[in-house]
This record gives sequence, structure tokens and C-alpha cells, in this order.
Amino acid sequence: MRAKVSTKQRHWNWPGIPASFFGIVLGLIGLGGSWRAAHELWALPAMIGESLMFAGCLVWLVLLILFIIKWIVSVEAGLTEARHPVQCCFIGLVGVSTMLVAVALQPYAHRAALAVFAVGLVFTLSFALWRTGALWQGERDPATTTPVLYLPTVAGSFVTAIAASSLGFADWGRLAFGAGLFSWLAVESVLLHRLSTVTTLQHAPRPTLGIDASWRHRARRNPGTFAIVTAVIGLLVLWTLWLLLAGRILPPVAVPARTQAEVCLRERVRRFVGRKL
Repeated sequence: MRAKVSTKQRHWNWPGIPASFFGIVLGLIGLGGSWRAAHELWALPAMIGESLMFAGCLVWLVLLILFIIKWIVSVEAGLTEARHPVQCCFIGLVGVSTMLVAVALQPYAHRAALAVFAVGLVFTLSFALWRTGALWQGERDPATTTPVLYLPTVAGSFVTAIAASSLGFADWGRLAFGAGLFSWLAVESVLLHRLSTVTTLQHAPRPTLGIDASWRHRARRNPGTFAIVTAVIGLLVLWTLWLLLAGRILPPVAVPARTQAEVCLRERVRRFVGRKL
């Protein structure tokens, strides 16, 4: 009896976190970056932005440790996530969030920020190449095509551009931005084709539509025309998503069938005229 108890005690399943949790880091550090820009533009309190940056870095560290432990303790769970047609793309957020941590560290520890950025860049580039190669092999179920396809290449390239420009590599930032822009156009066409021609998106992956409206660029002191156009496109996408939500809550009114009085009237007219209408 004691042997059975000891066996059960040794059998322990690690409740590993999904890679999608790294989206929390994107939200915190992204909001902190906005507060940094607001501090430069409108002299808003800098402490709010730096607190958000610190919280994002702390969450990133905790999630990274738990994510690594998941791959050590339960390799099968990690491989299952990596092989999933939808959940696998969230793994790209590990490298993306790491580069954002480098952006948060840049004003305080430039060398540490460079080291963190290098690690995140290598991971993002490697995962984007692996995921793109898997997509090019074909045999993919069109129903699994969701906005998560933006994460490996589009989000990775745009965040690379932000981090590279923040660390002083403006030319490399422009290169990454161009790669992200053309990747966005390519993925957008595939996604629009899927939404227009394939069956309706299932309930579980519908929240991923918010990714389509989340891509944005860091504000500068003198935002140009392209930044304004980008903001307008984002608002249009949000408006489209709201219409989709409204269509889900308030479905379109169905056309009523012919009433009994109309059927009787048509039958009388048919008999009177002597032919079928």
C-alpha cells in the first residue's frame, strides 16, 4: 500500500503555461512605451510608463522560467503545442516579448539590452523560418487559417524594427520594417481569402481576430503621413470587428415566408386567369 502511494506521489504533471501568455508582456510593455512617448510629447508622468515597463519585464521573466520548465518536465506538452496548427504560432511571442524587454532595458542598461535583443532576434528569426517552411509544405486545413499567422513574421519583423531603432540600428530597423510590411500584405491576402471563401470561423479562434487590429508603430515626435494612414486602417479594422460582433449578437432579420392570405390570393388569381403565375 505504501509502494502505491509513493508511486502516485512521484507521478506529477507540470501545469505548463501556453505560449499565448506572452501576449501579456506585449500589452504591458507596449502600453509602457506609449506612456514613454506621451511623457516626451505632453510631459505626462514618466513613473507610470516605467512602472508598466517594470511589470512587463517581471511578467516576462516569470513566464519564461515557467515556459522553460514546461519543456524540461513535459516535452510532450511542448511538442503538442508546437505541432498544433493554431497554437504553434503563439510560440513566436517568446522571441517578440524578449525583444520588447530589451526596449524596456535600453535607457538603464544598454549592454544588457543588446544581449537580450540578440537572444530574442535569433529566436524570432529561427522560429519564423521554421514556421514559414512548414506552411510552404501545404496540406493545411483552411479552417485553421487564423490571424495568428501574423505573429511569426509580421509581429516579429515589426518588433525587430522597433527594438533595432531604439538600440541605435536604424538601417537594420528599416530593413526589418520592410520585411514586416510585405509579410503583412502576404498574410493579409491569405487571411481575407480564408474568411471570404471558407466556412465561418469557429468560436474558439475568433478572439484571434484582434491580432489583425493590434499591429501598430511606435509614435515619434513628428508622426508622418504613413503613421496617420496606419492609424486610420487600424480604426477601420476595429470598426469591422465591431460589426462582426454586432452581427453575432443581433443576427440579420430573416425574410418572412408567404402568409396564408397571400397564398390564398395567388391561388384565386391563378384559377381566375387559368394559368400558373
